[in-house]
Parts: sequence; C-alpha cells; structure tokens
Amino acid sequence: MNTDNILLIKKGDVITQRHISDQYMTFEPNASEPLECFLLVFKGDTQIQVNLKEEGATCLIQALYLIDKDHKANIDIKISHLGRDTKSSQIIKGIATDQSKVSFFGNIYIDNNAQKSDGYQNHRALLLSDDACVQAVPALEIYADDVKCSHGSATGPLDENALFYLLSRGISSKSAKKILLESFVSGMIPTEYNSIIQQWIEDHV
Repeated sequence: MNTDNILLIKKGDVITQRHISDQYMTFEPNASEPLECFLLVFKGDTQIQVNLKEEGATCLIQALYLIDKDHKANIDIKISHLGRDTKSSQIIKGIATDQSKVSFFGNIYIDNNAQKSDGYQNHRALLLSDDACVQAVPALEIYADDVKCSHGSATGPLDENALFYLLSRGISSKSAKKILLESFVSGMIPTEYNSIIQQWIEDHV
C-alpha cells in the first residue's frame, strides 16, 4: 500500500493533486476563487499557511491523518484573516494506532482589519491502541471585535456503547470496528481516496 501523503487542491475550477513529504505550503486565495484543500497524512511534518487578504476570500481545509507503527506526524495549519468579511473552515479528523505519535496545531488569526470575518475549526481523533498518542492545540488569536469564531477538539477510543450495540446484533468484532471507523471518516473523503482509506482501516482492525 502506497502511504505517500496526498494533498488535493481545488482553487476555483482548477483541481490539482500532489504527493508530498515534509513540506511547508502557503496559499493566498482571492474572493473569486475560493480555496478548498483535502490533506491525507500518513506520517511526517506538514505545515499549511493560508492568508485571506482580499475582502470576501474564503477557504476550506479538510485533513485526515492515519498514523500507525512508530510513525510520527506533525500537522500545523494556520489561517490568517487579514481582510474584511473573510471566512475559513478547518475540519480535521484522525486515527492513531500502535506506537504512533501525532501533534496537531491549528491556529485562526483574526487581524484588527478583518471585521465581519468567520473562522471555524474542529478536530476529532480516535486512538486504537493504548500506546498511541495525539496532542491537539487549537488556538484563536482575535484582534477584531465584530467576528464569529469557534473551535473544538476531542480525542478518545472507539465508542464502547456503539461497539457493544453492533456486537449485540451479531456483527463480528472486526466488522463492527470497521463500520465505526468508516462512519467516523465518511462525509469528508473525496471519492478517489475511498479505496486507500478503506484498505488502511482493513489492515488495522
């Protein structure tokens, strides 16, 4: 199974795909070309900086990390709202197992000139082993007084009640875990990556 990190970028009507290793990337979308990114991470350091300078500029950053063995992953995403009426959304999900270590830092910066801006961030992670570790640091820096911002983060094991419910219906332990993991990552995955993610889940339950 190829475990290169993948970045899918949609800017306006243009879609590009990159296989990336440790990398720092900067984007400056404008109001007429919203930026959408999907990041799939298996290991390494990834930094994304988005500067929303133009009034009305928007971005959506979605990331999924799948970390196993003794791999380490550091994911750093910073979105700077520098222009008025800008909007950003970060949706980050991850699964860590074995002895893997993950560090996620997500920052929303609102400049004092970025009135009417809207920043949203949500991070969720599942731990499949006692030795896996996820550290998340969501952060807000707000220097304007007419904005809307929110962030949240949660890390934990698979829901024992949901797992018990599936087992009580005669579903095997492996199949039940697959159902819960596939449900966890659904809704954010571009179709072309389904087989890669399903194979990773199959290999780790």
